[in-house]
Amino acid sequence: MKESFKRLVRASLLTVGVLTISANTAYAKEEISKFEIVQEENKYIDVNQAIKEDQVQARLMEMPIAEELRILEAYELTIGEEFIGNFEDSQEVIQEIRDMVEKLLYDNQLDYDLIPEIRLEKKSVLKDEITDIKDLRYKVLYQEKIEETTKIDQDIKIDDFISKYSIDKDEFIKLNELEEKSEILKKDMEVKVYEFTPKILVRQIEEKSHVKKIAFKTRKVKTDKLYIGESKVSQEGISGREKINTKYIYENGDLAKKYVESKEILRKKQDKIILIGNKERPKGMATNSFIKPTVGRYTSLFEYRWGSFHTGVDIANGMGTSIVASDGGRVIAAGWNSYGLGNHVKIDHGNGYVTLYGHMVGVDVKVGDRVDQGEHIGRMGSTGFSTGPHVHFEVIKDGVKLNPLNFIK
Repeated sequence: MKESFKRLVRASLLTVGVLTISANTAYAKEEISKFEIVQEENKYIDVNQAIKEDQVQARLMEMPIAEELRILEAYELTIGEEFIGNFEDSQEVIQEIRDMVEKLLYDNQLDYDLIPEIRLEKKSVLKDEITDIKDLRYKVLYQEKIEETTKIDQDIKIDDFISKYSIDKDEFIKLNELEEKSEILKKDMEVKVYEFTPKILVRQIEEKSHVKKIAFKTRKVKTDKLYIGESKVSQEGISGREKINTKYIYENGDLAKKYVESKEILRKKQDKIILIGNKERPKGMATNSFIKPTVGRYTSLFEYRWGSFHTGVDIANGMGTSIVASDGGRVIAAGWNSYGLGNHVKIDHGNGYVTLYGHMVGVDVKVGDRVDQGEHIGRMGSTGFSTGPHVHFEVIKDGVKLNPLNFIK
């Protein structure tokens, strides 16, 4: 009789409204979600009359009506198509869901969507069909509960530790067989926790933009307008700029996917172009640069010494060491110099520059010869006013003697 009565009451209960839970994506900061209440038209059946009739019948049969047969107004919770349970307080359900969603968010500043749809439907149900709100989080909102062991890396309060997991304090203490008043987990303790797979999916989309530098390339182009060994920058390089818009999709706080949604060129790159000489250089033509005329060490510099100014640099090495033209040009002096330089050579480079080489033991060019940069012109010696084998080297520009070390590579 009792079961038939329950079936009768269940058949008489009505749906009086539907509460659909959906994420209001513009409201993620202040509240996890807002809810839209969709009221259905009431369909009235005199449930009380039906109960009264059965109460009369029960009295006649001397069968008292059990407490669990009382009818209550409740909210049926479904996730997608799955029935979850009936709950007396819709706000408690909403708060539980809100708390869970908070833990699944990647960034509470971002909008989000809940998948699948969560619905609360207002109904009248029997008291024994009510689900305890305490069971909602651990038995309902998660598909699977996996026990795992983790090691504590530093002393931490239990409340702070379990906030990262979907487990309440009492359950955690019981699972790990801790004392009821325990508050601190010590470093290197191994504890058991539960990891859950949520039944709902909290999806957030984040869009980021950044500007990427596009490096320019350097291209070398041969030209007959320049001599071999010469080069010239005909176009400076300019880096480009590109704006890249990337979309990141987070599911339950973890990055599930990212992709480049669009690209925009803010500035085109411009390659650097260097012209490389491809034309044969005439014999003795200056390169407009100077090289060290011999191998050796500097023994005197462009400076005052012994009461007078030394107008060049001295480079010393063994007797007979080869001396070369510091740059291409025409020999304008070759032979003995009566002013203390001994055997010497002077080269006019045709660009206002003249170089001088003194104290040679042998001169191997003559006046009028055209020599290329690096070409042998004589041998190191100690002729003239000299205390040992070396070459005295000068650089002269429009008649003014300059410091050779400002020119030699």
